Amino acid sequence: MNETSGSARSITEHEPIERKSLSPAACSALQRLDEQRAEKAGQTIFDWSRRATLRARSWVGVVQVPGLSIEILPKIEGLQHAEARRNLLFMLDMAGELSSRQRDLASLAVGPGSLLEALILLFSERLLAELRVGLDHAYTPREESAGFVRGKLLLREHLVRNAAHKERVFIAFDDFMSDTPLNRIFKRTCRILVGRTRGRVAERNLRAALLAFDDVQDVEIGAHHFDQVQLSRLSDRFETLLGFCRIVLLDGAPSPHAGDRSTFSLLFPMEKVFERFVAQALRRCSPHLELEPWRVDVQGRSAPRWLASDGSRERFRLRPDIVIRGDDRPGLLIDTKWKRLRSERGNSDGVSPADMYQMVAYATAYSCDDSVLVFPRVSGAEPRRYLLQAAAPASRTIRVELIDLSRDLWTHREGLIADLRRVLGRTGDRGDQAAQVARPE
Repeated sequence: MNETSGSARSITEHEPIERKSLSPAACSALQRLDEQRAEKAGQTIFDWSRRATLRARSWVGVVQVPGLSIEILPKIEGLQHAEARRNLLFMLDMAGELSSRQRDLASLAVGPGSLLEALILLFSERLLAELRVGLDHAYTPREESAGFVRGKLLLREHLVRNAAHKERVFIAFDDFMSDTPLNRIFKRTCRILVGRTRGRVAERNLRAALLAFDDVQDVEIGAHHFDQVQLSRLSDRFETLLGFCRIVLLDGAPSPHAGDRSTFSLLFPMEKVFERFVAQALRRCSPHLELEPWRVDVQGRSAPRWLASDGSRERFRLRPDIVIRGDDRPGLLIDTKWKRLRSERGNSDGVSPADMYQMVAYATAYSCDDSVLVFPRVSGAEPRRYLLQAAAPASRTIRVELIDLSRDLWTHREGLIADLRRVLGRTGDRGDQAAQVARPE
């Protein structure tokens, strides 16, 4: 069961916490965890610059230290914590951050602290389901003296080692074993999560998985273990689970040592969640968007562009969040921005000039006439369209579009489809019709 006892609270991004509301020991432990984590992640979870308060940054998830558990939820206008938690699970699932398959995730997040329980339950259920199909196995080279020839006879070693044992031979062979880097990662993750959960079903699942990994070494996991994993056609079904393990074991969290079971973090950068959510929503909703899924290119990987050259090589790689491929050149560039679009009017209409300059660079390098900045919808903000001046073609535009995350994403998926159609510049009202978002089984 969960060994972190004490107070539990739920906050949203950028929400302040009064230091006096925390015990001195919990506050010190939280700051120590944050400083250790920043050495890997490059940024702290909280802003510690104020004397009286600490303020959450744009991370969502769970942080636990002795005597304190903090759940950080996305700041979505108009939503209470329970509603924000439901929509966060939808976004994480759509973004491919969760190991879900057929289950309705919305029912798993109903109260404070239940985000962590939902994440652990989803991981444990999916892992157990995949283990029922079969563990990951790999051929591992081995050498040993045996009573029969198996594999290849190593004559020189045999003459040296078995001079006094004529009945034995020294051989080399490949052993088909379950003690693989992937299974070691899974086993370590299960060890950590079984000490985090309070849910009986999740705990039962994790302990069943640990029994399945009985022949797998129990080791501390570092980045090199993930580098050793080579997913094959038979093991790529574990890809999403492996990504979740990386977040638990590596991504910015202090290395969990044996015996230290009271400090833990499971966090997602909200900017990346929003980016991946939009990209995967475009793919999953493609039947309702008149869009072929293969045209959605994340980070422009299929057609890289560069900002400049020093004469010998290209410099400053450009990475728009999403490129919608056309037949002969990119048809649309999309960059997501997890920030509040101000409703003020003026030269910039509340849009950051830096964001506009970035989109101009993208549009120029990709020779794309339609580019879109995508923000979460807030009250007072409206879609906008700008014609570029100077050397740009007269038809080259940058649009600002909004996605409404304040609705219940589980039950109003047709609204999401309508927003995505506007992002793509689709006309008509087909997106306003009730439609179900396809979810992979």
